[in-house]
Amino acid sequence: MVYVRARTIHECNEFTHCLRPTLASLADLKADTTASTDGDLLDDSAISEQMNRLIVLLDEGDTAALDVLAALRNRPLDRALADRLTLVAAQVELFDFDRALQLVKGCDGQ
Repeated sequence: MVYVRARTIHECNEFTHCLRPTLASLADLKADTTASTDGDLLDDSAISEQMNRLIVLLDEGDTAALDVLAALRNRPLDRALADRLTLVAAQVELFDFDRALQLVKGCDGQ
């Protein structure tokens, strides 16, 4: 029992040691993300413009909507919006433009 506990503690220490660089990187990433709010997140008008373009393309049944979706995914987005756009892209790939349009407008019936 003492051997098992000592081995477990040793493994935990090794695991913690291995995680330290990753945790430090994540801490740096969080600091970088919060520092960039002035540039990236003030992109709301561009995001709004792309969303409006997406709605027009979906209404027309145009697969160019996939290009707009790809451009939107390269922007810093709210997690809920990013998840919704993933669902929209899946519907466009299935050529279900009506459903995709409902998802964009938030009328998904859920």
